[in-house]
Amino acid sequence: MKIHVLDHSVANLIAAGEVVERPASVVKELVENAIDAGAHAIKIEIAGGGRDLIRITDDGCGMSDEDARLCFKKHATSKILQKEDLFCISTLGFRGEALAAISAVSEIDLTTKQAGALSGRKYHVVAGAVESCEEVGCTDGTTFSVQNLFYNTPARLKFLKAEQTEAGHITALVHRLALSHPDISFSYFISGREQLFTTGNGQLRDVIFAVYGKSFTEGLLQVDYQTEGYRIYGYVGSPLFNKPNRNWQLFYVNHRVVKSKVLQNTLENAFRNSMLVSRYPVCVLFLEMSLQSVDVNVHPSKVEVKFADDKAVSAALRDALHAALSYDRGITEISLPKLPDEHPANQYKDVKLPFEEKMERVVAAVQKVAEPVRPPQTKHFADWTIRTPGSAEQLAQKEYSPLSKVADAFEPVSLTVADSVPAEPLPFEEQNGRVIKVDEKADRDASVHERVEPAAVEPLSISEETAVDFSIIGEAFHSYIIVEKGEDLLFIDKHALHERMLFEKLKTEKIEVQYLLSPILLDLGASENQALLSHREDLLNAGFETDDFGDSVIVRSIPQILENKDVESVLADYANNCLNLKTDKNELADEFLHTVACKAAVKSGMNTSRYELEDLIQKYFANESQLKYCPHGRPITFSLSRKSIEKQFKRIL
Repeated sequence: MKIHVLDHSVANLIAAGEVVERPASVVKELVENAIDAGAHAIKIEIAGGGRDLIRITDDGCGMSDEDARLCFKKHATSKILQKEDLFCISTLGFRGEALAAISAVSEIDLTTKQAGALSGRKYHVVAGAVESCEEVGCTDGTTFSVQNLFYNTPARLKFLKAEQTEAGHITALVHRLALSHPDISFSYFISGREQLFTTGNGQLRDVIFAVYGKSFTEGLLQVDYQTEGYRIYGYVGSPLFNKPNRNWQLFYVNHRVVKSKVLQNTLENAFRNSMLVSRYPVCVLFLEMSLQSVDVNVHPSKVEVKFADDKAVSAALRDALHAALSYDRGITEISLPKLPDEHPANQYKDVKLPFEEKMERVVAAVQKVAEPVRPPQTKHFADWTIRTPGSAEQLAQKEYSPLSKVADAFEPVSLTVADSVPAEPLPFEEQNGRVIKVDEKADRDASVHERVEPAAVEPLSISEETAVDFSIIGEAFHSYIIVEKGEDLLFIDKHALHERMLFEKLKTEKIEVQYLLSPILLDLGASENQALLSHREDLLNAGFETDDFGDSVIVRSIPQILENKDVESVLADYANNCLNLKTDKNELADEFLHTVACKAAVKSGMNTSRYELEDLIQKYFANESQLKYCPHGRPITFSLSRKSIEKQFKRIL
């Protein structure tokens, strides 16, 4: 077949297919041209989902007669002059292809007037050719009226979606463009009905309010960060304010709407462990950097960009997000003036409840048979549990709640019972059908002391610097701890709190392993078993020693904080995550630790002693800034002010 040069009109139609994908593409190119023209107000009108009419009116600089005739020619542009300009593009448009592509597949009426000119001119363009031109009276600026889009490309017209769908794409685009330039007033109409208006006062928050409404705006945290070579500002949603998809993640580089995996991944990593699974953070973030640091000449749509230094951009954005999120307390607090103390909250402080008196008798009994060999010398409350008197064997075989099994994540304290020390400790100790390895490098007495933890000591050893004035009112539904602190009542989810504490401990400390006297055989299915075996090293680092056992997987060790009964469900979840295309190693590890911490944490509905609750709450107040959300993103606590409660009882108005 002989090679020949395509006809000019055919070539334009092919080029138009790359630039003009749907009506929203036309709106994007024309609005960006209006912004580049220095417009202070832009009006967008559409009808028929953009197929029947797209009209863009601006008050920009306008065009001369010569420029108006040239603008429909391919590769005709005022944005760049030479190849060096491609490396420092400051305008939104620069290719010189948009107007040529749009005019090739539509009918266009162009009206334009420059400031100071006596009159303007109106041009009628069909299939890229100017068919008529006349002098008209008009305001300064330019108006493009695009009609009968894709009239000469029926295949493209056939594949357009319904009118409402195409209008939805245009609406989303207009929102993004309005947010990109808060200093420009945008008005948007669909079939004559106003859909959006922004004042152009330069306040980004006002534009967000106009676009997304009050509830969206109230859930945002301000970002304002500057480092060498970069400035990052805008708004990001708090961890509790999230969406089911990424449509609310808006990034702007030098005021250009962009899509970037670098920015997206950095944003979502900043919210890792603070947000529910399958939920995504929201943001309207602006990145300003030198023109030479970013390449926008990647795709005809000019949405994709490449950074000269991905790591530097990611680091700057990460620091900006962490700075913004550090101000989020994570507790719903109501700041109200302090009321006169007509009914002192602590008037019953010294009244002992029956179970407290019983507990004191237990403590006194234990003190008669147990002497602390190494008293606690720490600022934090140690993990401990009241135990009834008995032999060393009875103490060793007793089951405790999950709270008592976990070592203190913040300066643990070891307590001892003198008469519980065996003469010759063995390298392995058996408890409840489990074989626990004893650290041979540690002092034998000390290792035995750490395994036996009587509670015949003062429960609290808190310095003035770390002491927090609080009072535990009780526990609702064996799930929510009610704490009085100052003029507020705090409601704390004990499972979520304990889960978060365990998760942080698992992430930051070496996991204590217990070897099983009777290994566990798992048969989760061929693919699941293979997934576990292929991640054997990662599982070992997490405390699970696994091996191939024919059609099953044998588990020889597990994390010490985990119960035998939870092993199958934990490893089943891990195998499913491995099979569900979750290839990110850090994400996979975090989700695995989520599951372990969740299974090991004290359960909602489980009875917990008052001393364990006091221990848990003291640790919460000592590390409040870290304990805001559970690993799955649920809040750990919320508060009610005294004033709001008294309003409910009509004590105050």
